[in-house]
Amino acid sequence: PTINTTSDEGGPCLSADGLALAFHSRRPGGQGDFDLWISRRSSPTAPFGPPENLGRTINGPGPDTFPRFLGDDDTVLFTRGGTLFLTFRNAAGAVGALSLPNQPEGFFSPWPSPDGTALYFHRDGRQGGIGSNDIWLTRRVPRDSPEANTPATPVVSIDPPKLEPV
Repeated sequence: PTINTTSDEGGPCLSADGLALAFHSRRPGGQGDFDLWISRRSSPTAPFGPPENLGRTINGPGPDTFPRFLGDDDTVLFTRGGTLFLTFRNAAGAVGALSLPNQPEGFFSPWPSPDGTALYFHRDGRQGGIGSNDIWLTRRVPRDSPEANTPATPVVSIDPPKLEPV
């Protein structure tokens, strides 16, 4: 297989057009612990090509995990050691990553809603949660809204996913 190796792979995310698959892995050729990788294909029915490491401008020495495409395959939301990061491409074409401000600690598995107004995430041990690991939801609201400083809330239940091997 092109994607799976004897190393750890996880946190897959398919781009909106189905042509790119981002994931984290400890495979050889990385920068440190878990790194972000992207594999591309020419059509939604074609096989994925060899994964490419996103390199030192994105991956750090610690764990970079749970990539999520935001609109295009240049902008990726991911976590680094429980902190939320976002990739970007500047006007000169250089790619980098920046930490997003004002976020809770222990932020994992970010998953934006299709319309971009909500963000689900996994967090362990947060006060107000139901168990040791909970799924949380936060919503984007206009800055002048009375709800602008509303904290994230736990999701009471989510149906278990149907699983099949890839």
